[in-house]
Amino acid sequence: MASAMTTPVCFSALYFMNMRGDVLLERQYRDDVTRQMAQAFKTEIINGRETGPRGGTTGMQTPVVNLGACTFMYKRVQNVYIVAVTRANANAVMAFAFIDALVELLRSYFGKVTENALKQNFVVVYELLDEILDFGFPQITSAAVLQSFITQKGVKSGADGKNSESSYHAAAKAKEVSMQVTGAVQWRAPGLFYKKNEVYLDIVESISVLISPSGQVLRSSATGVIQMKCFLSGMPELTIGLNDRLGAEGGAGGGA
Repeated sequence: MASAMTTPVCFSALYFMNMRGDVLLERQYRDDVTRQMAQAFKTEIINGRETGPRGGTTGMQTPVVNLGACTFMYKRVQNVYIVAVTRANANAVMAFAFIDALVELLRSYFGKVTENALKQNFVVVYELLDEILDFGFPQITSAAVLQSFITQKGVKSGADGKNSESSYHAAAKAKEVSMQVTGAVQWRAPGLFYKKNEVYLDIVESISVLISPSGQVLRSSATGVIQMKCFLSGMPELTIGLNDRLGAEGGAGGGA
């Protein structure tokens, strides 16, 4: 029986669009989507709100829309659409939890999330997008942690566009960045201690196969996750690698 595994959250691209459908900011995390996805969202979603399939008006659309092989998950914040695009079978609830956390993070830097605010603070937004997502997977979204090493100040909404503080004003704290990044995380309590340091790793793989009535394989894919259970004291640096010799022996045994 074919089985499918739901990826927690895996974004291919993230768009910030205004009410006209123009792209204000964007970040591509994977090469499986193109800029044309933004145009598809403008045509099918934004313009589709005004005109229904029979020419009538439609007042509501679902926040998750499938167009072709892509899934759009979006949220409107004032006059801005935050649009996440993925081709994976992502967890929609976790995706919207991330979008909500992103909105709160942007508000902590420059107040209201509006079209003008994004244009005035595009440098800060791009720095944040590089930190909170890695190859489409969410990372740290805590404002308390990110503000410790992304020290550039945002322009508050309603300001006259004049920077009240230079982005290099916090250069004296640059030497502390490494310590803050590795030692300040919101998901691990400080002062953890175990009598015995141990790490357990489980590799869970899933194979999805689509077979025609005649028995021909139409599509097949394999996905997997590595689950870790950690009993380590403090905040140590841990390096985990695959055994090349074991992999070579397994390949030789499979070909015999």
